[in-house]
Amino acid sequence: MKEGKGIVMKNGINIALVEDEADAANTEIGFLNRYAKEKGLSFTINHFKDGISFLEHYKPEYDIILMDIQLPDYNGLEAAKRIRRLDQSTAIIFITNMANLAINCYEVDALDFIVKPPEYFSFSVKLGRAIARIERERKNNICITTGRGIVKLPASAVKYVEVMGHSLVYHTTEGDYNAYGSLNRVEESLVPAGFSRCNSCYLVNLRYVKRIDGFTAFIGSEEEAIPSAMPRRRTF
Repeated sequence: MKEGKGIVMKNGINIALVEDEADAANTEIGFLNRYAKEKGLSFTINHFKDGISFLEHYKPEYDIILMDIQLPDYNGLEAAKRIRRLDQSTAIIFITNMANLAINCYEVDALDFIVKPPEYFSFSVKLGRAIARIERERKNNICITTGRGIVKLPASAVKYVEVMGHSLVYHTTEGDYNAYGSLNRVEESLVPAGFSRCNSCYLVNLRYVKRIDGFTAFIGSEEEAIPSAMPRRRTF
């Protein structure tokens, strides 16, 4: 266990624990270590004692975030909203001694919540759910490099990728991200996730195609119109 910044383990699970109470943190770290030993897993646990230090240099490198809602300097729910702007795929589990606050957790797509003081069985069940989701989604998560840093999000959240000038625009369910990169290289990584090129400038997630009218594909609930090129139309 390291305090503050840690190294992402290639084949392990990277966990952030944001907990200001020393006794609670020791209990939760003990539970994590016990679970890892029982399941034969490798955890990197990074403990942050406050929300500000956690958010200050946040990078989308955590598989799971265990976060106390009632932090002394920063409300855990507000912290999670900031995290979601950069990282849509990390599994957030809130820890709270006020169960009535837990209903707000779903505003930030939190996976679950744990009521203090935690007991190991419930803790392990919810941790197991998070790990199962990580295993399902890990192959389909993508990291994009923007002018403000790296953003991690599930490929399923991307509606289409567009070439604009010398950069790319990722149009997602949570908004647009301007990024660096080559559409050809992006295509190689996203085709297995159900993406297809309709012309030289657009890579489309087929799950969001609502209809095709002639040489135009309509994407998403707002039915954004994207042209398809003759050479790619049949394949698309």
